[in-house]
Amino acid sequence: MNGPRRGLHRGEILDRRGFTLVELLVSVVVASVLMISIFQVLISNQQVYTVQQQQIQGQQTVRFGLDLMVAELRQVSPAGGDLLAMEADRVSFRAYRAAGLGCDWDGTDLTVAPLGRDFSAGEHVFLFVEGAPETPADDVWAQGTIASIQDTDICPVGAAQGEPQRPAQVVRLQNLSPSPALAAVRSGALLRSFEVFEYGTMQAQDGLTYLGRTELDGDGQAVDVAVPMVGPVRPTGGVVFEFLDGAGAATAVPADVRSVRITVQTLSGARGPTGQQVQDSLSVVVQMRN
Repeated sequence: MNGPRRGLHRGEILDRRGFTLVELLVSVVVASVLMISIFQVLISNQQVYTVQQQQIQGQQTVRFGLDLMVAELRQVSPAGGDLLAMEADRVSFRAYRAAGLGCDWDGTDLTVAPLGRDFSAGEHVFLFVEGAPETPADDVWAQGTIASIQDTDICPVGAAQGEPQRPAQVVRLQNLSPSPALAAVRSGALLRSFEVFEYGTMQAQDGLTYLGRTELDGDGQAVDVAVPMVGPVRPTGGVVFEFLDGAGAATAVPADVRSVRITVQTLSGARGPTGQQVQDSLSVVVQMRN
């Protein structure tokens, strides 16, 4: 019994067929095609992920930079002369920083109660000068600078009506123009400090174009290097300012501007599936003070 079973078993092994060379080659080709397809899918997914990440990062950068500029532009009064210069790719204006109510004026020093943060020496300011109380036409804003400050006084605003006294600063003003008469600066006169900024396209050290922010002095000259805020942007048309009047029509007269449409088109070092540079754009309309 053992001999025939061993022979039969040995015969079955000899009769089994293995893979032919052609079948092996076909299997290798099919496996290679599958591996290449999987690899291409992984590369495509990585490209899509990179593009999405670059778009999200670009959008966050644009929003951060525009939020700061929009907040400052909303305080601008074109009718009051705050809009200093405007072009298709840049705008300069006064950005207000601090405000306070005056309660005593001796012709040089103003005792003022800050409404928010304190004033600082060296700041540019506007002081409201009221002429005849019954004649609004003779009211003016005198422009000057703060020469020095003392922080050790009390402003008795509303003391006669039982209101509490307020901590105050004694602000020494200089170069006020027009120079106000002593009686023209009344109790409650508003003092506002401001800085001048220009937003516009700039070329950074990396050779790319950005939306930058530059601080200017009272004469409109740069006091510091431009700081990149958003970008990189397209070299041409990357930042566009459109100045609109009350009817929504374009205007070139600063005093007539009521809103500004800002469009920013950013670029990225990443490439899309077809090799194009990743781009994104954002447009916002800012309503300004009258």
